[in-house]
Amino acid sequence: MNDLISIVVPVYKAETFIANLIDDVLAQTYKNWELILVSNGPNREKQEDICRQYAFTDKRIKLYVNDRAGTSIARNRGIENAIGKWLTFLDVDDRIAPTHLIKYLDAVEDDVDIVIGGFTEYSISGKKTVYKMERHDTATDEYVFYDYLLSCHVSLQGVAWNKFYRADVFSNSGIRFHEDVVHIEDVVLNYEMYLYCRRIKTIPMTGYKYIRYSDSTTGRYTPSFEKSFGVLGTLYIEICKLAGYSENKIKQILLRRKYIETYICVINLFRLDCPLPFGRKVKEVESLLNNNEFNSSKSIVDTQENKLNLKIFNFFVKMQSPLLMSVGYTILFRIKAFLDLRKFRLFT
Repeated sequence: MNDLISIVVPVYKAETFIANLIDDVLAQTYKNWELILVSNGPNREKQEDICRQYAFTDKRIKLYVNDRAGTSIARNRGIENAIGKWLTFLDVDDRIAPTHLIKYLDAVEDDVDIVIGGFTEYSISGKKTVYKMERHDTATDEYVFYDYLLSCHVSLQGVAWNKFYRADVFSNSGIRFHEDVVHIEDVVLNYEMYLYCRRIKTIPMTGYKYIRYSDSTTGRYTPSFEKSFGVLGTLYIEICKLAGYSENKIKQILLRRKYIETYICVINLFRLDCPLPFGRKVKEVESLLNNNEFNSSKSIVDTQENKLNLKIFNFFVKMQSPLLMSVGYTILFRIKAFLDLRKFRLFT
């Protein structure tokens, strides 16, 4: 097999990382690929200079420029310009092993639409976590496949960079990354793909190396989180049906998800770059906590959750005070930012 593979990479604030990633692509044991680099956002000069130098020396590397910033916008631009039979995505600050592409191709058969593979996560502290998948195939048993997929870690289900797509699925279906969906745009696209595609395979591992960087601002504020979760929830119900779940089981799953989604929406309000005034944050928290589905979810969640972040959230929920929760998270985020800043200074 000598199919052309299109590799799409959004390039944003990437002058520190982009050369390493391009070098990884150049080192692939499989050579029939095109690398589509989509530079976007402000202050692009340095990263584009690096990309142009590589594109000048290797015609398989192509640079496109977007004035509008956004991962989904860049990826969609890449999809529109891809000419390969297969399409995959990389994040600019990650790394891939030399055998990354060939491991996907080895799993390809004539009627396969998507191949999903495991990956390895590295933190800057040196911790290494392997997310390995079992071998499954919708052609063998559809119910078992989707039940297994829904049981996997959310990154295995949802991110775009551990997947290998037949390119004509995009052209035939019209599916694209939703440019108005924030933070979970990968998951939304993949769930749409799962509903559209006839045959999907999972393989244990690829050569993808996801690098998790600590962020001294404890993450970025994302507007319209609830809208994004609403889009995802509708798709999730359909995937559950493909897994053969009963209506009662789906309801229980959705309630558990609602509790976690509410936690994420609350946390989002107190990120340091959130522009909302404190009084508005309190009202937003009150609205989230008074949601009927959230109140129903409280009776079935695991109140003995071991994760510290959810233990803290559970405590504030029990206090039944949006003001107390808002004050508490404001203080906690400022402490976290201070500690991260001190930690960062130790390494500079």
